[in-house]
Amino acid sequence: KKMPGMEVDKDGTEKSQGQEVQKVYVDGKEFFGTDPKMATKNLSQDMVESVQVYDDMSEQAKFTQMDDGSRLVAELAAVALPESGARVWDCCAAPGGKSLMLALRLGGAEILASDVSAKRLALMSARLRRFPYAERVRCVVADASSGDAQRKDGPEGAFDLILCDVPCSGTGTLARNPEIRLRLQPEEWARQSARQRAILHGALQRLAPGGRLVYSTCSLEPEENERVVEAVAAEAGLRRLSVEPLIARLADAGTLRQDVAVNLLGSAVKDGALRTIPGVHGCDGFYAVVLERG
Repeated sequence: KKMPGMEVDKDGTEKSQGQEVQKVYVDGKEFFGTDPKMATKNLSQDMVESVQVYDDMSEQAKFTQMDDGSRLVAELAAVALPESGARVWDCCAAPGGKSLMLALRLGGAEILASDVSAKRLALMSARLRRFPYAERVRCVVADASSGDAQRKDGPEGAFDLILCDVPCSGTGTLARNPEIRLRLQPEEWARQSARQRAILHGALQRLAPGGRLVYSTCSLEPEENERVVEAVAAEAGLRRLSVEPLIARLADAGTLRQDVAVNLLGSAVKDGALRTIPGVHGCDGFYAVVLERG
């Protein structure tokens, strides 16, 4: 539920009059506001939702406000990092929520966050500066789908983990953003799919041997999800890893509640990929699959 005048960014970050809305927890309940100290005064009690999907409500994590589905993708990516991995690339990073979660979870990793939009990346950099644990995240302007990935000031070297959270139609967020229906056209799927394949192909050029890539969208459409992965992964000779053991690890670590993990394993995993459904899982619709280079 949103405050009047709110708009929602790619990872579920809500803004009111251009200011990012913060989330705070009071007795396990979420409250929102542009100023954390005033957050509990901005919503009436009947508008407050008690999500409590995650057990982790640490001081550092409190104000990383995200849709639970978006955060789940970031958590899966973090736990997917190979044991010997040290280099991480979030290749479509803005507005930065998932980069923040990667920084929070992967304290010893070198993290690069890039985006094709200089404006969005500047806003993201300002957001990251508010979190001490994100100080080591390096931000660069780069287009993962083009030769920018080979530029000296772009992503250099190979990465052990790549989060490829590509731009998409956003149909998984229709419940919160119904205006999306007004701009969707039949040709949209082909346009989005072509761009997503290009980004995934470009990102894979930087995946180290034994490295893992998490491809994700907030779309419900197979043209943007399974078909993109099938087309690119087969050509690149990658193997798919099931998200089931990753969800189990999140539950064992206390990051994900056991009952939520059981529900996800029973209803949100198909053919080893994650697919959350609005109205079923209490979050936006997300798709995520883990690919590994042999």
